[in-house]
Amino acid sequence: MLYSVSSSGGGSTGGGGTAGGDTSGGGSSAIAVPVTSGHGDTNISATVEGTTATIAADGEQIDKVIADGAKSVEIDISGLGDVDTVKLPTDIISKADEAKGTTLTIKLADGAVELSQKALKTIASGEEVTISIRQTTLTDAQRQAVGSLAQVAAVVDVNLYVGEKQQSRFGGGALTISIPYTPKAGEDTSKLAVWFIRDDGTIENKKGSYDAESGCFVFKTTHLSRYVLVDTTKAHNAANTSAKVGVWTQVVMFFRE
Repeated sequence: MLYSVSSSGGGSTGGGGTAGGDTSGGGSSAIAVPVTSGHGDTNISATVEGTTATIAADGEQIDKVIADGAKSVEIDISGLGDVDTVKLPTDIISKADEAKGTTLTIKLADGAVELSQKALKTIASGEEVTISIRQTTLTDAQRQAVGSLAQVAAVVDVNLYVGEKQQSRFGGGALTISIPYTPKAGEDTSKLAVWFIRDDGTIENKKGSYDAESGCFVFKTTHLSRYVLVDTTKAHNAANTSAKVGVWTQVVMFFRE
């Protein structure tokens, strides 16, 4: 994936690079973000300030990729490793909501979120939508819940805001979450699954599967909350020796509500 990146000096960089110009001192850089769909492809403008990309697109650009039959509209910022947050204008959300049979996918370096049309309807309120996917660390409470035998590979937070309000439920609409994961040598990825941890320590298996082509573990959910990616074989062994499933030998991610 390629990004045309411009700064005050007119420089550019390809995929995997960072935006031109020094944003660490509070400045911003302009980039062209690739947007693809079954309806068409284009680049839309965005500015990067710190770790946040703010999308700006005119009506002609939006109409080029979002229309009835567009299927999945994908905005891809994953090549900018320092960017963990994207701000989407109301026109993109409303247009995707109005198009029949269309989903909207936002790809960042630490993962991707695909919103079904039903989920889109719950956030098409005329306000700017902010989505973030960022690596973080476990809290003390999370470490205690995981248990002393857990081996944490990565921890990420996925958050969505409509205006200033955090939104974790989407009217029953589905969100498809993809998180990059590199299997260990000899690891059986068919044994991986995502579980939702309830307050009482019991679990709900959200299932999911590893997609070797994208290098991501992919699962569906109807809300953003706290989830753990586990090796189900080892977790089953732990369940056989514990009244409450609270210790796993591999933990990859949490989502904070």
